[in-house]
Amino acid sequence: MADKDWQLLPGERLDDLQADGLKIIQRPDRFCFGTDSVLLAHFARRMRAKRVLDLCAGNGAVGLLLMAHCPGVEMTFLELQQENCDMLARTLAGNDLKAHIVKADARELPAHKALRNYELIVCNPPYWPDDGRAMPEDPAQRLARFESGMTLEACIALAAACLCPRGALDLVLPAQRAAEAIIAMGKASLSPKRVRIVQARAGRDPSLVLLEGTRGGGKDAVWQAPLILYDAQGNYTPEMVKIYGSE
Repeated sequence: MADKDWQLLPGERLDDLQADGLKIIQRPDRFCFGTDSVLLAHFARRMRAKRVLDLCAGNGAVGLLLMAHCPGVEMTFLELQQENCDMLARTLAGNDLKAHIVKADARELPAHKALRNYELIVCNPPYWPDDGRAMPEDPAQRLARFESGMTLEACIALAAACLCPRGALDLVLPAQRAAEAIIAMGKASLSPKRVRIVQARAGRDPSLVLLEGTRGGGKDAVWQAPLILYDAQGNYTPEMVKIYGSE
């Protein structure tokens, strides 16, 4: 569909998702999807799930990437901010895609009886706790980057309650929060099944971690080889080229 057919509001732009010809409406002054969303979508594709929830969806990048590469997936997006829901609705319409958008606080999940028995929940949650550090003045940016009234532990517990038996929760987080997330998974009766750290370059401390916890399925966990983003020359590694090529 040509750009002129898209409904863009002031401050918005149309970006290429580089996946099956899909595009996404974004506001660069608020939040644009990045490498973490691409990595989470690629990590989660292994599940081959049919019924999927994109929790704390933002502009929907993770769920959209999964829809591009998992034909027939039944996607639900749950997002708190009305502006993001509106942009996502127009993104879906512009791409001729069908999905459910639920505007709600994640803390309201127990009240939504229809939001149950998901085979896969993906979540790129706000990265940082509200611990007194400097926050953006813009309320939308604060919600996107900082926990607001709901901790990571609470987010994981709520997601776990919405999974079917052997369903999976896939997360991307700052590496320093990996232990916190794994402990929270245990409290929520989720078994950590896959862990993969992300390093900017070989030998560097990890910057991100990709985690998968399942509802049931035993205690064995797979620690995958580190995902290296850049080579010594600052170019994407062959794996990253492949990931972006497949996304």
